[in-house]
Amino acid sequence: MSIKETVFNLLPKQAEFMFGIPEEKFHIVDDRTGGYKRHIDISCYQGGMGSGKTFCGALRGLFLALKYPGIKGFIGASTQDLIDGTTKVKYVEHMDALGLEEGVHWWYTNRNSEINLINGSKLYFRTLANPENYKSFEFGFIEFEEGSMIDEQAFIYLLARLRQPKRQDWDDHFCYNFFIHTNPGGLIGWIYKRFINPKTRNKDYRYINAPTSENTNLHSAY
Repeated sequence: MSIKETVFNLLPKQAEFMFGIPEEKFHIVDDRTGGYKRHIDISCYQGGMGSGKTFCGALRGLFLALKYPGIKGFIGASTQDLIDGTTKVKYVEHMDALGLEEGVHWWYTNRNSEINLINGSKLYFRTLANPENYKSFEFGFIEFEEGSMIDEQAFIYLLARLRQPKRQDWDDHFCYNFFIHTNPGGLIGWIYKRFINPKTRNKDYRYINAPTSENTNLHSAY
């Protein structure tokens, strides 16, 4: 698949969110068995208006889909309108920028709720009203759009579905990804509890705070 050379100008926090995965999160060969230990990068990108949350979330998901042929990615949101009008649109914009044509390099299936790439990767765009609908699925990465609007139980349930078998043609730097992007939610909610609160946060989770002011391309009115 030929991809057009394209420059995406990432803000510092966006680059950290996408590529700041610690080395220890990658798969490490076990010399005794020749197998791989399963590692997961769980990260949250929280930012104000104009901080590029959906932009870098979709770019990260598409990067994984292109780098690892055959990967299955779950992209979830609280409502169908958010999936169709925001998240899926940004994925298509990124594919357009890379010169990937609908019907040639990618296509919709299942009433436009799934995108299939010519390299075998598959993106599932779903709402999270009933996470149990996905109990038989196995994913290589999971993305939550506007995570503060999603119930904590969906996070717990989908985390257990991050178990797609690693393919032999994926490099040794593959790790499973569960990434969330969301607006600020204050000192409440499961994102604050699991990612921010020093008393309760999981120290293995990455939290990236991206203020609107970081994006100097925005008008001062923001």
